[in-house]
Amino acid sequence: MNRAKGRSHILSPVSLVTIDLFWITMNKLLSTHELFLVALILVACAPIVSPAPATPTFPPASIAESATLTPIPTLGSESSWLDPAVQTSVIVGRPSSSGEDIYRLASDGSVPTKLTTLSDLFRVIASPKGKYLALQTRPSEGVLQDVLSLLSLSDQKIDPIAKNTWITSLAWAPSEDALAYTQWTNNGVQVVLYDLTSQQTRTLFEWNGNGPWEITAWVLGGEKLLLQHIVGGGLLSDQAALLDIHTNEIQIIYKDETQLTGIVSAAPGGQVALVTQALSTTAPRVKLQLLDLTSGALTPLIEREDANALIASVLVWSPDGKRVAFTVSDKSEKGATGIDKIVVLDVGSGQASDVTEVAGNGILARPMAWLSDDMLLARNLGGESLDEVLYTIRVDGSGTHLLINLSGGRFLAVLP
Repeated sequence: MNRAKGRSHILSPVSLVTIDLFWITMNKLLSTHELFLVALILVACAPIVSPAPATPTFPPASIAESATLTPIPTLGSESSWLDPAVQTSVIVGRPSSSGEDIYRLASDGSVPTKLTTLSDLFRVIASPKGKYLALQTRPSEGVLQDVLSLLSLSDQKIDPIAKNTWITSLAWAPSEDALAYTQWTNNGVQVVLYDLTSQQTRTLFEWNGNGPWEITAWVLGGEKLLLQHIVGGGLLSDQAALLDIHTNEIQIIYKDETQLTGIVSAAPGGQVALVTQALSTTAPRVKLQLLDLTSGALTPLIEREDANALIASVLVWSPDGKRVAFTVSDKSEKGATGIDKIVVLDVGSGQASDVTEVAGNGILARPMAWLSDDMLLARNLGGESLDEVLYTIRVDGSGTHLLINLSGGRFLAVLP
């Protein structure tokens, strides 16, 4: 396997301005993997990001200094959620005159509470133990103006940890004591680790070659970061690597000479990853393979001729890291008569089971998160075409329950 340390100069420098302009034109919250899938299968899916206010009240990348717990406004009968089997909370965003209000919806029957309001909110990622929310803001105009902050849910305070940057990916350590992210600089891309205990950052890896690296997950017990190298205008990938957080050594674990890899996904702390590979940029069907992160061995799980090869969403890992949920959509082949099908795949055996099917031309029905070992949070199971509507459903397909119509808002995260 190829190894490299520190800065790499294998390929010629890429223009930061070109990459920035590309990402500005893309939907603000779609991940690289989702953008690739949307382009690949040609499914007309409405984005999950609500439109930004025409005239934001706050200046670009402004950060609220503290959070205020206030009830969510007027949701009628959908203003509470009671399910004793679920121990997690759902974080959602609703547009407001001041930007975007962030709410926490708990399963204990209590009224949802507003945590804070931010303008230009780009991404929210909950920490593994539910103590923090990582908040990334990005103004709609200009580059290198991102702000990354931590919202502590114990005292409702927000502390910025990075400013005036361009963050392309971030991931929590399974232990919750560190946050890793990739950022653009004048010299290329950096992989940075923020230590919550010392409140210090350190650079693990720098790259000024062609195409950026992005963080997929902390893997192998949280000792290494799984990175994905992006090519093809930001929608495709040709390599995956392991970055040791102690030695800063990077090891190439996967190569795709065709540069048609879409998803590289792993469960936090996991020993394996899942990789999708297309036959061409216009072919909607993909091959899903299991990548052993220790040996680099690949095991096919879904072949391109299989019914489940039309993967149309990101892969959502179960809490135990043994299963993934995703959407299979044949609308790229059948048009309006096609369906969105939510599938759960056992990673070890390769056995897939159908959860539910949704017909019609609404927003792509897909799993958003696991709420427990046997329950999913999913969107638009009723075929809704205008707003993002959240449902709960058991993995055996039973117990479908409409949780909330976000009415122009969006799902942000699940809080353990």
